[in-house]
Amino acid sequence: SQPRPVRVDPRVVATRVRRSPDGTIPEGLEDGDLVVNLHPVNLADGERLMFYAAQPTAMNLDLAEQFLRRAVKSRRQILGNLRARPDGSREPLNDRVMVDCIQGLQAGVVFAVLAIEAFANHMIALLPEGSTVTVAGENNPRSKSQMLKLELDLKLRHAVVLHEEVRSASGDRPWERYVKLRRLRNELIHLQAAPLPERADSPDAYGRLVLGEGDNAVETAVNLIEFMKPGFLSDDTFDQLAVDRPAQDPVQENPESQL
Repeated sequence: SQPRPVRVDPRVVATRVRRSPDGTIPEGLEDGDLVVNLHPVNLADGERLMFYAAQPTAMNLDLAEQFLRRAVKSRRQILGNLRARPDGSREPLNDRVMVDCIQGLQAGVVFAVLAIEAFANHMIALLPEGSTVTVAGENNPRSKSQMLKLELDLKLRHAVVLHEEVRSASGDRPWERYVKLRRLRNELIHLQAAPLPERADSPDAYGRLVLGEGDNAVETAVNLIEFMKPGFLSDDTFDQLAVDRPAQDPVQENPESQL
């Protein structure tokens, strides 16, 4: 670890130093210092590289935001400049730009769900040694290492909530939005063939990305994480994402909002 008295990239693992209740503080540090975790890697030439350790949840949220910001802007430009086809339908002016746009929209959705899973895995790792959970339909309790093998829904519903300060989101609005986002991600990674023209009224996952489903994937991930563990994401992370911190009770959100 390394003390840093300055603001650091929110994608980096850092802890703010605070005085203990009896007024003591670790030697060499001052109240308010940031202690940044360092990641060691031995290089092929024998040298050791030390770099700031990444915070996976913030890293994935930032990637999702970058991809979606560019792709949503591109989609608006594409849909605003379509040309007619001989059969009366319309098409983009540049097919490659259209594919790049869909690729960016997909990446944003995938990274947003990865951020949620990173949060779940982080919270499982923080459980006390010896923690166990029994999932419905299973006879034997799962250890911490076995919890990490659970599907994401089960991690969130059974393992993460073992922390006293974590509240269950199951059944609340943030959970409903998360489930829609996760299902979209699952459909994207299982697509096998291009849609047929007659499916235009019920598009596949790529078609729904073009229609705007998934545009708010970052907000969906943030709302779920902050609902379950308020304060998990730092103010710097919200600044980086250009997303507002959710209200204390995200249940009151507009029920008509998208993912």
